[in-house]
Amino acid sequence: MVSDESFSLGERTQSVRSFRHYAEEAAEARIMGGAHHRWSAIAGAARGAAVVCGAARLLRLVGLILAAGLAAPAIAGPQFVAGGYALSGYDAVAYHTSGRPISGDAGFILDWNGAVWRFASAANRDAFRSDPRRYGPAYDGHCAYAVSEGRKSGGVPELWYVADERLFLLCSKTAFETWTQEFASRVARADANWPALEGLPAAVPAQPVKPTP
Repeated sequence: MVSDESFSLGERTQSVRSFRHYAEEAAEARIMGGAHHRWSAIAGAARGAAVVCGAARLLRLVGLILAAGLAAPAIAGPQFVAGGYALSGYDAVAYHTSGRPISGDAGFILDWNGAVWRFASAANRDAFRSDPRRYGPAYDGHCAYAVSEGRKSGGVPELWYVADERLFLLCSKTAFETWTQEFASRVARADANWPALEGLPAAVPAQPVKPTP
């Protein structure tokens, strides 16, 4: 919801009308002549009103944009894909419901975020379809530790960590240990870094991965 501090279309329209009023009155004074001081005062008031109103509303708009960006989920950029599937073919929902990685079945697939996802059951596929941002891995499947360091690296589905209802993938044992031991500070850093990284191309698998059968 937009707060009372934000400016509405009506306020913008009123500002434009006020400025036009000042400008028209100033033009009339200038045409009529003999009132140079009146022209200068009105023109100065018009410029002042425009600058003050414009600056205040610009600051409010910037604040709204920044707030929206900070609230955006850390997902939905170029998905990391290995073996032809997101999560290398593992079932994204199973991490949350079964507490372990489970290979998906070719009979239960879904396209989302530019990648193909596999699931162990129709129920899991449908759950993902209804809320992919809840079940999909954070940072588009990239290593959470690498993102906290300001870069993209492919996540390994077998190195995973679920916290605060979010699935995080890591890319090495060291990265996993550091991430879990320093979780609070690391996730804050990763979330702060992600907006600048999200639009970059997805990481390339460190070594060729055979397509999941």
